[in-house]
Amino acid sequence: MIRHIVFQTVFFSLLYQLNCQQKKTQREKNEHFLSIVNDIFGPNKNLLTDVELQMLLKRNEVDEKFSIFENDKLQDKMWKLGCKYTELCLYIMYHIKYDMVNKNNIKYNVLQVFKIIVHRMLSIYYYIIGITSSGIWYTSITINALVEQKIPPQEIRFTYIQNMLNFCRFSYHKNNLQYLPKTNNNYPNLDTIYEISKQLKLHPDFNSETFNEIYQYEDVSNVYSFFWDNDDGYKTFIPKEIFPSYNESHIETTYITVCQYWKKDYFILWEYTDALKRNLLLVTYYYLARHSICLLNFFLNAFDEGVFLNLFKIPLNTITEIGVFSSELLLRPFIDYVDDMKNDKIINQQTLMMYTTKVIGSFNILANNFKISNIKRTDIINNDSSKNPLKHSDVENQLMLYATNLQNYFEKVRNGMAPVDFVVLKIFKTSKDNI
Repeated sequence: MIRHIVFQTVFFSLLYQLNCQQKKTQREKNEHFLSIVNDIFGPNKNLLTDVELQMLLKRNEVDEKFSIFENDKLQDKMWKLGCKYTELCLYIMYHIKYDMVNKNNIKYNVLQVFKIIVHRMLSIYYYIIGITSSGIWYTSITINALVEQKIPPQEIRFTYIQNMLNFCRFSYHKNNLQYLPKTNNNYPNLDTIYEISKQLKLHPDFNSETFNEIYQYEDVSNVYSFFWDNDDGYKTFIPKEIFPSYNESHIETTYITVCQYWKKDYFILWEYTDALKRNLLLVTYYYLARHSICLLNFFLNAFDEGVFLNLFKIPLNTITEIGVFSSELLLRPFIDYVDDMKNDKIINQQTLMMYTTKVIGSFNILANNFKISNIKRTDIINNDSSKNPLKHSDVENQLMLYATNLQNYFEKVRNGMAPVDFVVLKIFKTSKDNI
């Protein structure tokens, strides 16, 4: 299981490095993390020597695919840290259940402190693109729902506490925790919870510029925030202006399902966000197909490679951004479309036709899900193009319009989901799959 998790963390790291929208590149984040890693809680055996740190910094500098989880000490340290975080979350959940809900005494000032503590935990794993336990996510969403008054205290699914206790016991027996976790009969009081959080440098009173660089991403881990706060519900994400015949039933059904059952299963959110991602890919493949069809007809009689490449790459930046945001950039077929465009692999009419056919195929698969008309092979070539050649300026304007429309829809989705992205959502989902 650990090996599988390491593979996924490396994958996420590669994906995130490509996000040009971030204030810092992943390489810069890795460098910063390595500068403070010995100050993060963990056993002495996982402390890095100066020589080891310099070697890792050098690898990070020269290898754009570098992931800190390739190092055995760091892998073990971050896994043990996640176990310790889960233990603290267990005690927080004990406190919420037995000292707040059972006594009908919800203290929102305490919940705000808990919220910061747990969000700081998750921000570290978001910063380095790592996987941690589902118990941390369960605690975080429970606290967020209480603070934002999205769930009545009596509806909280406290049975999950037993899963967290079992995880901590298992972690102890695997030498990932120093002591057996406390049970609900002898769990730490609030002062002790705060003291533990201070030792782990998570408490709001801990204010360090070096750690604040990581903790600035606290809000990203509030994965339900856009779902709870969107007054228009799923309507925000419907591309009706692009596809007048678009069938809303699929996304509506998943939205309603999450509305009905999220309190019982927090991870059900993924069904809805996965539908949103497929929506985004639907629009992306549509405009990419239209883009390619337009170029096919423009170069029907003669193919000028230099002119073609300039026109072909018009949507490259937008498509790359979408690939990163959707976490699809390193997956097929998305990676093939970007790679062909970025690395000048389309060099003649024949390869352009192959590219166009493949993109249309990707669009049609998604179009069937949303009951949108397919793009047929007969739609590709316009016979008038050979008799009345298109003007370069007209083609360029049309391609720019396609790119602008795609960018506008993408920004609508990104803004509608902010501050959440599909990177954190994939980390969120994977924590359930692996733990």
